Amino acid sequence: MKWVWENQAVKERCERVTLTPISANPNDFDEFPNNDPELKKFDWADRKYVAVALASQNDPTILNAVDPDWWESKEALERNQVHLRFLCPQHME
Repeated sequence: MKWVWENQAVKERCERVTLTPISANPNDFDEFPNNDPELKKFDWADRKYVAVALASQNDPTILNAVDPDWWESKEALERNQVHLRFLCPQHME
């Protein structure tokens, strides 16, 4: 965390991504794949992470330890070019 704090403004190390909130719901973003019906119920608090990953120029992978919402939406997210890596997949099923 210290490294992130110290390097968050260093352009060579961290990318800043701008999101476009949808006015009807500040927890939803234009960058989120809202057109996919399987993601309509995806956790509102986690949508910002998907939006950032999709808006990034670096094509990042989202790491997940034990949040089951991501596992349940895995196929829909991957279909929408969201790269996921589950650190503890044995705890997802």
